Amino acid sequence: MNQEGSRDCSAECFVGSNPTPRTISKSPASVSWAIEHGFWLKKEGYKESTIERRVRILSTLAKHADLADPESVKQALARIEWCDGTKELACDAYGLLAKSRGIVFSRPRYVRTEKIPFIPLEAELDSLISGTGPKTATVPQLLKERALELVRHGTKMDRSRH
Repeated sequence: MNQEGSRDCSAECFVGSNPTPRTISKSPASVSWAIEHGFWLKKEGYKESTIERRVRILSTLAKHADLADPESVKQALARIEWCDGTKELACDAYGLLAKSRGIVFSRPRYVRTEKIPFIPLEAELDSLISGTGPKTATVPQLLKERALELVRHGTKMDRSRH
C-alpha cells in the first residue's frame, strides 16, 4: 500500500487468474528467417506444398529454439514430441535454411520407422457393411470382395491406376 491508500501493483499484480508469465519466442528474427526462407524456396523453384510444410516446421522450431544457433535447434528437436519422420523433415528444412544462411549444421540421426497399416478382420468389415443402408453397402461390399479375391490369389492391388 502506498501513502494514498491504494495498492502498489508494480511487482505483485497480474492480469487474469493465472499469474504465469507469457511465453516469448527465443528470437524474433527466427520467425522472420522462416518466412524469408519460404520466399527463397519459391525463388529456387520448390513446390508450394513443400514451401508451406517447411515454413510451418521452421516457424514451430523458431518458437522453441534460436534458428541462428544449430545446437539450440538440436536441443529443441530432442525436446519436441514429434515422430522421427517429422524430425527428419525438420532436419532437412533447417539444413537447407542453414546452408542458405552460411551456418554449419551437422544433422542428428533420425531414422523413419514404417508404421504397419490397420487391416480390419473380415468380421469387422461385415459389421461395418451391415451397419450401412442397402445403397451404401454396395461399394464397401464390392471392395471387400475384390480385396479378398486378390488375397486368395496372392496378388497385390495395382496402385498405378490411381
